[in-house]
Amino acid sequence: MRAVLGIDVGSTTAKAAVLDQDTGAVLWAERMRHAGRAREVAFQLLVHARSSAGVEVERTAIAGSIGVALAQELQATPLHELQALAIAVRSRHPGCRSVVELGGQDA
Repeated sequence: MRAVLGIDVGSTTAKAAVLDQDTGAVLWAERMRHAGRAREVAFQLLVHARSSAGVEVERTAIAGSIGVALAQELQATPLHELQALAIAVRSRHPGCRSVVELGGQDA
């Protein structure tokens, strides 16, 4: 099984999900408030994902207002959060024409 890890580190929370690359099935997911410790929590999620998902993660992408700045340290591909959202919506809801995204810093 080919698995990919996505991490989103925003202004208040960090989220991570491991997906089956072929089917898009969610294999593991976790969300944590970071209380200003975004880097520490992002690393925690990375470790949890790789040890708890039960599969080998082939690729990691990271998004979010803080996450992209951590990409190099986490050896992850930086991805703008709106790009990540568009990819996910197209994949799961191909007929969708509009999305409203609300975050801790923006809408």
